Amino acid sequence: MIPIAGPTVLPGRPPYSVEDLLTFPDDGSRYELFNGSLLISPLPTIPHQRAIFCAMRVLDREVPRDLTPLMHLGRSISSGKVVSPDTQGRDRALKVLAYAEAGIAAY
Repeated sequence: MIPIAGPTVLPGRPPYSVEDLLTFPDDGSRYELFNGSLLISPLPTIPHQRAIFCAMRVLDREVPRDLTPLMHLGRSISSGKVVSPDTQGRDRALKVLAYAEAGIAAY
């Protein structure tokens, strides 16, 4: 990963698709699609990554053996989230409502 000085110009226009997401640069930002909108946030901090690691250890130990908890790496679809200060507003409001509309019972 090479840091880029100044703003990054991304290809495509809203609504964005998975195909668009695959063309975005590896510039140290985290790109996420949400209902065709593009959400950009910084990479997780070390404490954030540690929280994810600890949660994965608990899940791996406690879930039924026919289920396998997976940590998302790179471009993926997730159903759980460790909330960070940079994204807590959209994680606790916007996503909760959208997941509820999609029938996800708990988030």
